Amino acid sequence: MPVRNIEVHEGEFYHVYNRGALKETLFIELRMYDLFLNYLQRFAKECCISVVVVCLMPNHFHLLVRVEKGGNLSSFMQRLCWCYSRRINSILHRTGTIFQGRYQLKHVPSTSYFKQLCGYLHLNPVKGSLVDSPLDWPFSNYLECVGLRRRIVGRQDLLLEVFGGEEAYRTYVADVMTNRRVKNRQLIADLASIDN
Repeated sequence: MPVRNIEVHEGEFYHVYNRGALKETLFIELRMYDLFLNYLQRFAKECCISVVVVCLMPNHFHLLVRVEKGGNLSSFMQRLCWCYSRRINSILHRTGTIFQGRYQLKHVPSTSYFKQLCGYLHLNPVKGSLVDSPLDWPFSNYLECVGLRRRIVGRQDLLLEVFGGEEAYRTYVADVMTNRRVKNRQLIADLASIDN
């Protein structure tokens, strides 16, 4: 396996993502989204990882996380992906990998990057033409971030602290949806590498 060139530090935020092998569907049935979310919440707690943003798409997922004191991001992702793969293979009576290699990781270097990444992740289902609004996508924690649901357990408070509350974040996402522009140059470069 290739050596990861990003050092992970406590107290820092990271964008973690992966997609299905050969860009195939990761969440074939609705219950598979819930299975992934259950593993996500369990292993985040066990590995001292705060999950700030979650967006599960049919063939990939995005997470924005913070590594807490004593946190182990590598262990968290290994356990999450391994357990999910094993369970899905059992359900589908198959073997082999379901992910396209090792998960990918980007450091979040600034508040500007953080803010624009949050908007980008929550608008991913809109960009993918799955829904017209992030309010309509049940497999992200956007509804939790704007105070409309309490299903996906996470650290939305970390996001709301940066944006100044639920209404401010809702307004920000609506503005990004209208303008559809990412302005942070580093985030633009990082997103371009995701699409390759």
